[in-house]
Amino acid sequence: MVAVETPFRDFLALWERAAGRPAPEQVALWEEHYVARHRSLFDHYLGWFAVGGTVEEALPRYPAVVGELEDRFAALEVERSAREVGELFGVDRDERAIAFVGVFSANAWMDAFEGEPTVFFALEADPARSWHRATAVHELAHLAHERARGSAWDDETPGLTLMQEGVAIAATRRLVPDAGEALHFTVDDFAAYEAACRPAWPDAARKLLACLDRPDARMLQRFFWPDWGREERDVPERIGYFAADRVVQALLDGRDLAELARWPQERVLAEVRATLETVAA
Repeated sequence: MVAVETPFRDFLALWERAAGRPAPEQVALWEEHYVARHRSLFDHYLGWFAVGGTVEEALPRYPAVVGELEDRFAALEVERSAREVGELFGVDRDERAIAFVGVFSANAWMDAFEGEPTVFFALEADPARSWHRATAVHELAHLAHERARGSAWDDETPGLTLMQEGVAIAATRRLVPDAGEALHFTVDDFAAYEAACRPAWPDAARKLLACLDRPDARMLQRFFWPDWGREERDVPERIGYFAADRVVQALLDGRDLAELARWPQERVLAEVRATLETVAA
């Protein structure tokens, strides 16, 4: 089961009052009638993703998406997706998902929130094509993966993130096979993404191997974040997902996804290193 919270509907109510007003009034209404109702959510969200934008920058963009928010939420099919992901990973726990409106930075992620792993969907965010059941499956797979292994991992170790993202991509391939590569990789244009990653792959793989096992936020951002969230841009943005898919597909040869999800951290790092060395050769 999944408990789905929908603060985005409070945003819709706010926007009925704020639309067309001067920006300073809109900001005041945003704070009073939306953020104040969901203070812990926004402390979490802005603490992580403020680098992606501000409410002042977001205000002119809301009119273009406000009419799509309900449809974007419905397209996720969160309850169905949670049920199928739980069956795939062999976990049966009550989970939490929050659908809200942010400031056009990250669109979907899983993170610890108020003591529990929680899935977030920032429904205003780009790319528009990401509002699909594959996105819900991907993020819920992260949550199920954590449940299956029984503990949180350090979230700044590139090798562990590689495994997490590869497992999530594998889950979308299994449960939403007709979604298309752009949705499996959560990019707007997969052909352009692949065209950037393929020629850079041998060099990027060597660079990833060099920092695979050590917690390092800059290295995690270097390989897994979009350009707006990273400082080092010597490899294509989010090429870590390209690596993750290659590694986990190789690891799944003769194994079950639920089995991989239960590997302890030490085995994951060893298996990921050995497999990355092989697929990078």
